[in-house]
Amino acid sequence: NAAIANSGGAAVNLRADNSGMGSGTVTFGAGIQVSTSGAVNIYYNPASNPATGTPSVNATSYATATDYSGNVAGGGSLTAYMLVNNVYDLQNVNNNLSGAYALGRDIDASVTSTWNSGAGFKPIGTLSMNASYAYSGTPFSGVFDGQNYAVSNLTINRPTTNVVGLFTGNSGQIRNFGVTSGAITGNIYVGGLVGQNNGTITNSFSGASVSGYRYSGGLAGYNAGGVIQFSYATGDVTNTLRGQGSRRRQRWWSGWLQRCAHRR
Repeated sequence: NAAIANSGGAAVNLRADNSGMGSGTVTFGAGIQVSTSGAVNIYYNPASNPATGTPSVNATSYATATDYSGNVAGGGSLTAYMLVNNVYDLQNVNNNLSGAYALGRDIDASVTSTWNSGAGFKPIGTLSMNASYAYSGTPFSGVFDGQNYAVSNLTINRPTTNVVGLFTGNSGQIRNFGVTSGAITGNIYVGGLVGQNNGTITNSFSGASVSGYRYSGGLAGYNAGGVIQFSYATGDVTNTLRGQGSRRRQRWWSGWLQRCAHRR
Protein backbone atom coordinates (compact mmCIF):
# COMPACT_ATOMS: atom_id res chain seq x y z
CA ASN A 1 0.00 0.00 0.00
CA ALA A 2 2.93 2.34 -0.60
CA ALA A 3 3.31 4.53 -3.66
CA ILE A 4 5.99 3.58 -6.20
CA ALA A 5 8.07 6.29 -7.86
CA ASN A 6 10.50 5.55 -10.68
CA SER A 7 12.76 8.46 -11.55
CA GLY A 8 14.22 6.78 -14.64
CA GLY A 9 12.65 5.43 -17.79
CA ALA A 10 13.01 1.73 -16.93
CA ALA A 11 9.95 -0.50 -16.82
CA VAL A 12 8.13 -1.23 -13.57
CA ASN A 13 6.87 -4.83 -13.38
CA LEU A 14 4.32 -5.88 -10.77
CA ARG A 15 3.45 -9.55 -10.68
CA ALA A 16 1.23 -11.82 -8.60
CA ASP A 17 1.43 -15.62 -8.75
CA ASN A 18 5.08 -16.05 -9.69
CA SER A 19 4.66 -19.84 -9.73
CA GLY A 20 1.74 -19.80 -12.20
CA MET A 21 -0.67 -21.58 -9.84
CA GLY A 22 -3.69 -19.46 -10.77
CA SER A 23 -4.17 -17.57 -7.53
CA GLY A 24 -3.12 -14.11 -6.44
CA THR A 25 -3.69 -10.70 -7.93
CA VAL A 26 -2.30 -7.16 -7.79
CA THR A 27 -4.26 -4.78 -5.57
CA PHE A 28 -3.64 -1.08 -4.91
CA GLY A 29 -4.77 0.71 -1.78
CA ALA A 30 -6.93 3.80 -2.11
CA GLY A 31 -5.08 6.60 -3.89
CA ILE A 32 -1.91 4.53 -4.43
CA GLN A 33 -0.17 5.01 -7.78
CA VAL A 34 2.93 4.06 -9.70
CA SER A 35 4.60 7.24 -10.89
CA THR A 36 6.89 6.77 -13.89
CA SER A 37 7.51 7.95 -17.42
CA GLY A 38 8.30 4.41 -18.53
CA ALA A 39 6.27 1.25 -19.01
CA VAL A 40 4.22 -0.34 -16.24
CA ASN A 41 3.52 -4.05 -16.70
CA ILE A 42 1.10 -5.76 -14.32
CA TYR A 43 0.66 -9.55 -14.32
CA TYR A 44 -2.37 -10.78 -12.41
CA ASN A 45 -5.15 -13.37 -12.14
CA PRO A 46 -8.44 -11.56 -12.83
CA ALA A 47 -11.32 -11.74 -10.38
CA SER A 48 -13.50 -13.26 -13.11
CA ASN A 49 -11.42 -16.46 -12.98
CA PRO A 50 -12.42 -19.14 -10.44
CA ALA A 51 -10.01 -18.90 -7.50
CA THR A 52 -10.65 -22.42 -6.21
CA GLY A 53 -11.88 -25.78 -7.45
CA THR A 54 -11.12 -27.76 -10.57
CA PRO A 55 -10.19 -25.65 -13.62
CA SER A 56 -12.78 -25.76 -16.38
CA VAL A 57 -13.79 -24.29 -19.71
CA ASN A 58 -16.38 -21.63 -18.89
CA ALA A 59 -17.94 -18.42 -20.17
CA THR A 60 -16.80 -16.07 -17.40
CA SER A 61 -13.01 -16.35 -17.06
CA TYR A 62 -11.19 -13.30 -18.51
CA ALA A 63 -14.50 -11.73 -19.49
CA THR A 64 -13.78 -8.68 -17.33
CA ALA A 65 -10.26 -7.28 -17.05
CA THR A 66 -9.22 -5.22 -14.04
CA ASP A 67 -8.84 -1.52 -14.80
CA TYR A 68 -5.55 -0.28 -13.35
CA SER A 69 -5.41 2.94 -15.38
CA GLY A 70 -6.09 5.10 -12.33
CA ASN A 71 -3.05 3.63 -10.59
CA VAL A 72 -0.47 4.90 -13.07
CA ALA A 73 0.77 8.50 -13.14
CA GLY A 74 3.61 10.45 -14.71
CA GLY A 75 2.87 9.59 -18.32
CA GLY A 76 3.82 5.93 -18.05
CA SER A 77 2.32 3.38 -20.43
CA LEU A 78 0.31 0.59 -18.82
CA THR A 79 -0.22 -3.01 -19.93
CA ALA A 80 -2.09 -5.25 -17.49
CA TYR A 81 -1.64 -8.89 -18.48
CA MET A 82 -4.11 -11.54 -17.35
CA LEU A 83 -2.16 -14.72 -16.54
CA VAL A 84 -2.83 -17.97 -18.41
CA ASN A 85 -1.70 -20.89 -16.26
CA ASN A 86 -3.27 -24.07 -17.69
CA VAL A 87 -4.98 -25.40 -20.80
CA TYR A 88 -8.43 -24.46 -19.47
CA ASP A 89 -7.27 -20.87 -19.05
CA LEU A 90 -5.92 -20.99 -22.60
CA GLN A 91 -9.29 -22.15 -23.93
CA ASN A 92 -11.07 -19.44 -21.95
CA VAL A 93 -9.12 -16.71 -23.78
CA ASN A 94 -12.04 -17.03 -26.21
CA ASN A 95 -14.13 -15.08 -23.68
CA ASN A 96 -12.19 -11.87 -24.36
CA LEU A 97 -10.48 -11.69 -27.74
CA SER A 98 -9.17 -8.14 -27.22
CA GLY A 99 -7.55 -8.73 -23.82
CA ALA A 100 -3.89 -8.68 -22.81
CA TYR A 101 -2.54 -12.08 -21.73
CA ALA A 102 0.70 -13.63 -20.54
CA LEU A 103 1.55 -17.26 -19.95
CA GLY A 104 2.41 -17.97 -16.33
CA ARG A 105 4.09 -21.32 -17.00
CA ASP A 106 4.52 -24.06 -19.61
CA ILE A 107 1.21 -25.76 -20.45
CA ASP A 108 0.73 -29.46 -21.22
CA ALA A 109 -2.33 -29.70 -23.47
CA SER A 110 -2.46 -33.52 -23.68
CA VAL A 111 -6.03 -33.56 -22.40
CA THR A 112 -7.23 -31.76 -25.55
CA SER A 113 -7.05 -35.04 -27.48
CA THR A 114 -10.30 -36.05 -25.74
CA TRP A 115 -12.10 -32.71 -25.96
CA ASN A 116 -15.16 -32.01 -28.11
CA SER A 117 -15.69 -35.62 -29.23
CA GLY A 118 -12.19 -35.80 -30.68
CA ALA A 119 -12.18 -32.36 -32.35
CA GLY A 120 -9.80 -31.18 -29.65
CA PHE A 121 -9.02 -27.63 -28.61
CA LYS A 122 -11.34 -24.97 -30.03
CA PRO A 123 -9.10 -22.40 -31.75
CA ILE A 124 -8.95 -18.97 -30.14
CA GLY A 125 -11.10 -16.54 -32.10
CA THR A 126 -14.17 -16.97 -34.27
CA LEU A 127 -12.70 -15.98 -37.64
CA SER A 128 -14.01 -18.31 -40.34
CA MET A 129 -14.23 -18.48 -44.12
CA ASN A 130 -16.75 -20.10 -46.45
CA ALA A 131 -16.17 -21.91 -49.75
CA SER A 132 -16.21 -18.57 -51.60
CA TYR A 133 -13.39 -17.22 -49.39
CA ALA A 134 -15.75 -14.78 -47.67
CA TYR A 135 -14.85 -14.12 -44.05
CA SER A 136 -16.98 -13.83 -40.95
CA GLY A 137 -16.29 -13.78 -37.24
CA THR A 138 -13.60 -12.16 -35.12
CA PRO A 139 -9.86 -12.85 -34.87
CA PHE A 140 -7.78 -12.40 -31.73
CA SER A 141 -6.99 -8.68 -31.52
CA GLY A 142 -5.30 -8.34 -28.14
CA VAL A 143 -1.79 -8.99 -26.83
CA PHE A 144 -0.53 -12.50 -26.06
CA ASP A 145 2.94 -12.65 -24.48
CA GLY A 146 4.18 -16.17 -23.83
CA GLN A 147 7.04 -14.90 -21.67
CA ASN A 148 9.13 -17.63 -23.36
CA TYR A 149 6.83 -20.38 -22.09
CA ALA A 150 5.20 -22.84 -24.48
CA VAL A 151 2.25 -25.17 -25.06
CA SER A 152 2.89 -28.87 -25.75
CA ASN A 153 0.84 -31.85 -26.94
CA LEU A 154 -1.91 -29.74 -28.49
CA THR A 155 -4.66 -31.45 -30.50
CA ILE A 156 -6.88 -29.58 -32.98
CA ASN A 157 -8.72 -31.98 -35.28
CA ARG A 158 -11.13 -30.03 -37.50
CA PRO A 159 -10.57 -31.27 -41.07
CA THR A 160 -13.65 -29.55 -42.53
CA THR A 161 -13.02 -26.16 -40.87
CA ASN A 162 -11.27 -23.25 -42.59
CA VAL A 163 -8.84 -20.87 -40.82
CA VAL A 164 -7.45 -23.18 -38.15
CA GLY A 165 -4.57 -22.87 -35.69
CA LEU A 166 -4.14 -22.31 -31.99
CA PHE A 167 -5.53 -18.90 -33.02
CA THR A 168 -8.00 -18.80 -35.91
CA GLY A 169 -6.72 -15.38 -36.87
CA ASN A 170 -4.51 -12.73 -35.33
CA SER A 171 -4.90 -8.99 -35.81
CA GLY A 172 -3.14 -8.18 -32.54
CA GLN A 173 0.26 -9.11 -31.13
CA ILE A 174 1.63 -12.57 -30.35
CA ARG A 175 5.17 -12.69 -28.97
CA ASN A 176 7.67 -14.79 -27.02
CA PHE A 177 5.50 -17.86 -27.43
CA GLY A 178 5.68 -21.35 -28.84
CA VAL A 179 3.84 -24.59 -29.51
CA THR A 180 6.45 -27.28 -28.95
CA SER A 181 4.41 -30.25 -30.14
CA GLY A 182 0.98 -31.36 -31.23
CA ALA A 183 -1.18 -32.15 -34.26
CA ILE A 184 -3.28 -29.49 -35.96
CA THR A 185 -5.68 -30.42 -38.75
CA GLY A 186 -7.96 -28.15 -40.75
CA ASN A 187 -9.16 -27.54 -44.30
CA ILE A 188 -7.97 -24.23 -45.85
CA TYR A 189 -5.55 -21.78 -44.17
CA VAL A 190 -4.14 -23.99 -41.46
CA GLY A 191 -1.15 -23.02 -39.30
CA GLY A 192 0.70 -24.34 -36.29
CA LEU A 193 0.21 -21.04 -34.50
CA VAL A 194 -2.39 -19.08 -36.50
CA GLY A 195 -4.67 -19.85 -39.42
CA GLN A 196 -4.46 -16.29 -40.74
CA ASN A 197 -2.25 -13.44 -39.59
CA ASN A 198 -2.70 -9.75 -40.29
CA GLY A 199 -1.23 -8.67 -36.98
CA THR A 200 2.28 -9.11 -35.57
CA ILE A 201 4.03 -12.33 -34.54
CA THR A 202 7.44 -11.91 -32.90
CA ASN A 203 9.96 -14.33 -31.39
CA SER A 204 7.57 -17.27 -31.65
CA PHE A 205 7.64 -20.80 -33.03
CA SER A 206 5.67 -23.97 -33.67
CA GLY A 207 6.82 -27.58 -33.69
CA ALA A 208 3.33 -29.00 -34.20
CA SER A 209 2.54 -31.09 -37.25
CA VAL A 210 0.06 -29.36 -39.56
CA SER A 211 -2.33 -31.00 -42.02
CA GLY A 212 -4.77 -29.32 -44.37
CA TYR A 213 -6.34 -29.48 -47.78
CA ARG A 214 -4.92 -26.20 -49.10
CA TYR A 215 -2.66 -23.38 -47.93
CA SER A 216 -1.13 -24.81 -44.79
CA GLY A 217 1.97 -23.55 -43.01
CA GLY A 218 4.12 -24.56 -40.09
CA LEU A 219 3.56 -21.22 -38.35
CA ALA A 220 0.74 -19.46 -40.27
CA GLY A 221 -1.53 -20.74 -43.00
CA TYR A 222 -1.95 -17.29 -44.56
CA ASN A 223 -0.06 -14.11 -43.74
CA ALA A 224 -2.62 -11.52 -44.83
CA GLY A 225 -0.47 -8.40 -44.75
CA GLY A 226 0.80 -9.07 -41.25
CA VAL A 227 4.32 -8.99 -39.84
CA ILE A 228 6.18 -12.13 -38.73
CA GLN A 229 9.68 -11.67 -37.36
CA PHE A 230 12.32 -13.70 -35.52
CA SER A 231 10.04 -16.74 -35.68
CA TYR A 232 10.22 -20.26 -37.08
CA ALA A 233 8.48 -23.61 -37.51
CA THR A 234 9.89 -27.14 -37.26
CA GLY A 235 6.80 -29.33 -37.63
CA ASP A 236 5.87 -31.34 -40.70
CA VAL A 237 3.33 -29.74 -43.05
CA THR A 238 1.02 -31.87 -45.19
CA ASN A 239 -1.41 -30.64 -47.85
CA THR A 240 -3.92 -32.94 -49.52
CA LEU A 241 -3.88 -30.64 -52.57
CA ARG A 242 -0.28 -30.98 -53.65
CA GLY A 243 1.80 -27.85 -54.08
CA GLN A 244 -0.38 -25.54 -52.03
CA GLY A 245 1.65 -25.36 -48.82
CA SER A 246 3.41 -22.39 -47.28
CA ARG A 247 6.75 -23.80 -46.20
CA ARG A 248 7.98 -21.38 -48.80
CA ARG A 249 6.48 -18.18 -50.07
CA GLN A 250 3.50 -18.76 -52.31
CA ARG A 251 0.55 -16.99 -53.86
CA TRP A 252 -1.46 -16.63 -50.68
CA TRP A 253 1.27 -14.90 -48.69
CA SER A 254 1.61 -11.17 -48.22
CA GLY A 255 3.09 -8.85 -45.64
CA TRP A 256 6.50 -8.85 -43.98
CA LEU A 257 8.78 -11.71 -42.97
CA GLN A 258 12.00 -10.96 -41.09
CA ARG A 259 14.50 -13.60 -39.99
CA CYS A 260 12.03 -16.47 -40.15
CA ALA A 261 12.56 -20.09 -41.15
CA HIS A 262 11.01 -23.50 -41.55
CA ARG A 263 13.49 -25.97 -40.08
CA ARG A 264 13.48 -29.74 -40.35
